Amino acid sequence: MPHLTQPALRRIAPVGRGQGRWFFEGMLAAGLGLGGLAVLVLLFWVISPYPDQGPTGALRIAADLWLLAHGCELVRAETLYGATAPVALTPLLLVALPGWLLHRAVRVTLLPETDPAPEHARAAAAPHEAFASALWICGGYLLVGAAAALFAAPADLSPEPLSTALQLPLFALLVTVVSAWVISGVPPGRLSRAWARARWARPFTPERLAAAGRAALGGAAACCGVGALLAAGALLLHAPAAQSTLVTLSGDWSGRLAVLLLGCALAPNAAVWGAAYGLGPGFTLGGGSLLTPLAVTGEPTPPPFPLLAGLPHGTPDGPLLWCAAGVPLAGVAVIAGLVARAAVPVPGQRDAAFGWWGTTFTALLAAGGTGLALGWLGTLAGGALGGGALAEFGPHGWLTGLA
Repeated sequence: MPHLTQPALRRIAPVGRGQGRWFFEGMLAAGLGLGGLAVLVLLFWVISPYPDQGPTGALRIAADLWLLAHGCELVRAETLYGATAPVALTPLLLVALPGWLLHRAVRVTLLPETDPAPEHARAAAAPHEAFASALWICGGYLLVGAAAALFAAPADLSPEPLSTALQLPLFALLVTVVSAWVISGVPPGRLSRAWARARWARPFTPERLAAAGRAALGGAAACCGVGALLAAGALLLHAPAAQSTLVTLSGDWSGRLAVLLLGCALAPNAAVWGAAYGLGPGFTLGGGSLLTPLAVTGEPTPPPFPLLAGLPHGTPDGPLLWCAAGVPLAGVAVIAGLVARAAVPVPGQRDAAFGWWGTTFTALLAAGGTGLALGWLGTLAGGALGGGALAEFGPHGWLTGLA
């Protein structure tokens, strides 16, 4: 798909590798993300037999979803208690859309026009030019984001100003800078030489950092993969309850289809919840409740939703404990395998090996990176769904990362 869309997008964008084109690529990335969600929301608005609002309301919902995909908090004005209620749970599947579009924008600006092969990216732009383009892309992206936030503001469900002002720039800046870093290669020469001269930085060699990064991503993916299996297995065991909840939530097929799509968007959240459950800290369903592999405290009363139908009830038994233990075991096995492979790149040659100290240090870095990744995912996968009992919903990010 990227090879099909990039030539057409290059014909739209300004010619040359200047600030104007970089800024336009950022605006284009934001516009494509907003447009994709707007088409989906308008489709459901058209086929819904009971549309509550006009097309303007549907477009504002699309803008809300786009902002929510960046980690921005929404505020619901109309509640049963009269007070406003926050909505801060991010559907993780939606995060992939703006993240990929921003990465594509950086990649298009840095790759040569005549040869779009990724291996020629480092020759296409100097490091300082790569980071400058990332900042200009971020600026264009934020201009469209600010317009979307202002458009969605006068509604019952609107973006929270402070959260939007912090999360949207942070997301865009992080994705663009990391993409520019990866595409253009290592840091600039002066920074590399200063890093090499620093005595405290000597253990952090590029080979060890790269190996630790790969192992950390692999360990986090393994934990979330087993967590996804836990969530899917629990949902299959409680399939009748999930089906009953789906029928209860909506009486028409368009509403049920919307609930199913929302469940798909929240499926990665369920995988992170399963990983947090298997690692030990578990998650909360509000009201002071806590669900862990060892016990269920409080009286959890989850809102009716098909994905929540498979939650454990009562004290977990033996099979569930053994299944939950697969989460840390999978993470440890993947990290150990990747670190061992990187520590001995060529079997039988000690000159290229890390040694026992380098291997241990790389494993510690990988473990810390896995904790940071899972902590960040746990923070995004949970959040407030309202006030009172629903002010805390999902895993605690710092506990998940520490575990």
